Amino acid sequence: MRKAMIGGTGITPFGKFIDTGLRPLAERAVRDALQDAAIEADDVDMVFFGNAAGGLLTGQECARGQVALRHTGLLGKPIVNVENACASSSTAFHLAHMAVASGRVEVALAVGAEKMSNEDRAKPIKALEAAADLVSIPRLTFAEAAELDGIVLDVRRASEFSCGHLDGGINIAHTRLILRFDELPTGTRVQVHCATGARAACAASYLARRGVDVVFIDDNYAEHGLLAGPIQAIS
Repeated sequence: MRKAMIGGTGITPFGKFIDTGLRPLAERAVRDALQDAAIEADDVDMVFFGNAAGGLLTGQECARGQVALRHTGLLGKPIVNVENACASSSTAFHLAHMAVASGRVEVALAVGAEKMSNEDRAKPIKALEAAADLVSIPRLTFAEAAELDGIVLDVRRASEFSCGHLDGGINIAHTRLILRFDELPTGTRVQVHCATGARAACAASYLARRGVDVVFIDDNYAEHGLLAGPIQAIS
């Protein structure tokens, strides 16, 4: 393996960009990266395009990189589409590095492009839920989960939890679950929920990997009238 170097980078500002599609965001980042490296599109030998949720949000399941980069001068180059959940873009970078370090190509371009904002708020939520193990982890409604034994793990923020929560529920935000995993009781089923399902899906996947008997409550908390008012149990 030979040494590889990063010749240039480009990045777009982070934001919602409701009226901007994935293509113009990717085009801008590519243009800036090529300019920073002082090369042209023709100098690129191979492209690795990382994207996780484009298919679920836009319907563009196939050839996402070819579509997003159509007007960059890169079309016709080998474009490898990379989907690896939240590691899609870093995996694209890893593959680009491997392509250069192995001597397969002289110049590889790694592109990471993701647009999670959408006028239909249900679409990004469903896209995040798709990162869970939907085959192995039981998915239940609140009513179905109420028939089971086990503890209830609420992975919303503490501020949300304080406004109302299920009777006896344990609150550990999904972003803190790795650090606070040892606080969970052992030897019992864990029923995980959040407000709409997206955060609970991520938490349930992590718990399943840790060997926990976990149930993913794929339901809308607000629709059950549980977000406001006093602490109450599932009914």
